[in-house]
Amino acid sequence: QQDTDGQLAFAAAKNFAFVCKTIEEWQKAVDAYQIILKRWGDADLEAQTIFDIAFCHYRDKKYDKAVEMFRQSLQLIEDAELQAEAQYWLAESYFGMENYETAVTEFLKVSYNYSEFLQWAALSELRAAQSYLKMQNVVKAKRLLNRIIDKYGAASNWGKEAVKILKELQ
Repeated sequence: QQDTDGQLAFAAAKNFAFVCKTIEEWQKAVDAYQIILKRWGDADLEAQTIFDIAFCHYRDKKYDKAVEMFRQSLQLIEDAELQAEAQYWLAESYFGMENYETAVTEFLKVSYNYSEFLQWAALSELRAAQSYLKMQNVVKAKRLLNRIIDKYGAASNWGKEAVKILKELQ
């Protein structure tokens, strides 16, 4: 059977990239995604593929490359929830670089700009509080943790985590 329109090759490349991610072969996944972009790139495909490349760099602890690619993906992504996720992972990349001040800023952007996506907003607030703690700013961390409890409730997953962190600080 001939692959006259390239769809079999495209599917194979996507599957290869997926398998590489699954087995944590991050650079091979990046290489596969870059082939996909080069050969089949279009606007819809490009945003998700650049996000996937950024995530692979993050998982491979290549945080500087992850930051670059997440920023690029944010300019292309149209889906608001994927934007929230990309913003979250951008912040995590800064956290991984131990640039906690920038991490706080980027985490809080998720909460402010994408508050309708509770998972990303609440998790980002928790991670911002943890970033404050890494900077030894206990006052701001406690303030944010208390706000999480007030906002989401002490019984929520995020509230429980905030309560736990506050207890550890006593």
